[in-house]
Formats: sequence, C-alpha cells, structure tokens
Amino acid sequence: MPTVSAFTKEVDDFGIPRLPRARKRGQGYPDLRNELRNASNMLRNSLLRVRFCERWVSSRFSVNGYIPVLSSNNVSVDTALKILRDTQEKIDQDWQALIPALHALLQQIVATVPATFPSFRSPFDDPYTLIRYWTTSSHAPYVDELGFLCSGWASCSPLAQRSALDTEPAFQPEHLRDHCQMHIKPTYWISFTDDVSWLLQHYDGDSGLVSVVSIPKLDRLNIFWCRSDFLVEFYTTCGRYSKERNPSGIKFAYSKHYLVHGWVPTECIIVTYSQNQFP
Repeated sequence: MPTVSAFTKEVDDFGIPRLPRARKRGQGYPDLRNELRNASNMLRNSLLRVRFCERWVSSRFSVNGYIPVLSSNNVSVDTALKILRDTQEKIDQDWQALIPALHALLQQIVATVPATFPSFRSPFDDPYTLIRYWTTSSHAPYVDELGFLCSGWASCSPLAQRSALDTEPAFQPEHLRDHCQMHIKPTYWISFTDDVSWLLQHYDGDSGLVSVVSIPKLDRLNIFWCRSDFLVEFYTTCGRYSKERNPSGIKFAYSKHYLVHGWVPTECIIVTYSQNQFP
C-alpha cells in the first residue's frame, strides 16, 4: 500500500492532502489516487463551510477543532482515507446540529421585519426587493443550507467597519472591475437587479431560476448592498465606462445593477420561481 507522499507532498492549512486534478503520466494506483483526492476535496469543502459560518455567525463552532487532519504525508493511503472519512463523519454530524441553530437565530433576528411592503414607493426611494437570475453553474453559487454565497466565499468575511470601507478588499477598484466586468476571478459580491423588465429581456427562454430578496431583511442582518454605479463612482478613480468619455472605466456598473456583499441567507429570500413561473 503506497503512502500519501507517493501522490503528493502538498497539504493545505487544514493538513489535508492537495492533489492536482490531472494524474501524472505513468503514475500508479489511479483508482486509489482518485479516491484519496475525492475524500480530501469533500472534507476540505466541509471545513471551508464551517470556517465561513465561524466568521459570519459564531466563533463557538470552530474549524480549529478539526485540524490538523493528517500529521504527515508518510502515512499509508488506507490510514489517510480512514482519518479523512472519520473527520468527515464528525463534521457532518456537527454541521447538521449547527444548521437548525443558525436558521433559528437568523429567523429570530428578521422576525420583526414586515412581510409586506407599502403599496406606494417614490421613484427616489430605495427598492424593497432585489431580483437574481441564477442557475446551478452561476458564478456566485446558491447553497441549499446557506443561500447565495459570493464566488470568493471561502475567504470572505463580514465588513468590519462601515466607516472605513475604502480599506476593505471588496471596495478596491480592481476587485470591483473583476466583478462588474464578469472576470473569472472570485469576488466578494453577488449581483442583483431591481428591474424585472431588464431581467425578462436578458433571460427570457432560459432554464434558470429567479429569486426575490428582501432588502429590509438584508438591512436587519447588517449585510451591505449598494448600486454598482455608486460603488464605482465613489470608491474608484477610473469611474464608469463610456466609449466616448471614459473607455478605461469599469463596464456594467449602472443604476439597475446592485451588489450585495458576501452572503444572502435563505431567510432573506422571499420566493424563488422557475423561469416559467416568474410573473
């Protein structure tokens, strides 16, 4: 039986083996290597979810209670798989205990937010709801137990001080450019709109889902949101793109494009429609 070091000498900060996707030509035990890689990736993702909740919700449920997982790469693959799977079982049990408590806490916090909105809204008022079209392959994923997560969720933390947002990574010009111009880098933003006609025009006939989110509940949970054009104009010197006046500006930052920072919990989602159901 080979040791883990026969496949990789790299481990992440959890002590989990890090195996690249492609198998080196001529490397033996491909099935065993894939089994080790799958178990490692599954546990790594579970630990990242715990770390996410640890940052956003409670320090009592700490990822440090599970690491280091492996003390050395010189253990046999059988031993490594047993350690990974035992840890996975423990974290799954704890996760199933955490999730109901997390939702109970969030529901209690947003319980005072009215379920309905005033019938009249001035054009100068902020919207009451935001809308997101999404699929299972969207850049900012939807996770059943958590809600919408930004694409950079594994390293995203709540905003520390609203008085110093210009020091936060998400507000840096290149970070805003990466998100608004749909670059492939992970970012700390999730895109929404408040314009139903724009959404129907761009996604009519697609097979995705449409979720409606309550802004008052985002506010109640102290989750930052803002129009993308405001963010670009206020926090960058390059400004918004204009073919004639500002060709080096940031594209796709406009008044109907809203950005939410980090996380939209399921408690903030009013309803989700299929494309055929959407009014």
